[in-house]
Amino acid sequence: MNKGINLLGGERLRTVSASLRQIRVVRVIALSVLFGISGLSFILFLLIALSPLPILQEQEREAKRNISEYHTDMAQLALITDRLQASKQVLSTRSDYSAVLSQLLSIMPSEITVTGLVVQQKEFTLTVSSASLLALDTFFTNIVDMSKQEELFSKTLITKFLYNETTGSYIATITMEIL
Repeated sequence: MNKGINLLGGERLRTVSASLRQIRVVRVIALSVLFGISGLSFILFLLIALSPLPILQEQEREAKRNISEYHTDMAQLALITDRLQASKQVLSTRSDYSAVLSQLLSIMPSEITVTGLVVQQKEFTLTVSSASLLALDTFFTNIVDMSKQEELFSKTLITKFLYNETTGSYIATITMEIL
């Protein structure tokens, strides 16, 4: 046979063995990278598992759960607080009529009953009823005397005076201007 036809010649064997070495080197590098990444992943997993991050995440979930449970309570509390502040503001601007009421009740005879009371700005309207005209006369006289002294109110006007036949009582409505 001809030596030139030999396909498995020496040079060809050298190039094939060099290619096999390169493949082996690439395989070794690929395996070392694979094991390196696997080792780093395992180390990273351990660091995460041992770090406080899962504990913090659980605390965050628990806080969100608590907030969602108390959301309606907090909204109601905020609404009540707002209403109380508004009521406090209204009460601070409102006039005190206790002195006028206590003075009127002190001069009112015991036979007279208060059936209505309306307060508008500086106007005070009082509706009283009694079976006795003498008691009403005493009350009107006392109110006129107080109005003359101008202690609590300046102007006094009897706006209604009626007799109710079914109950047998007199009804009077008095309007006073508060000082």
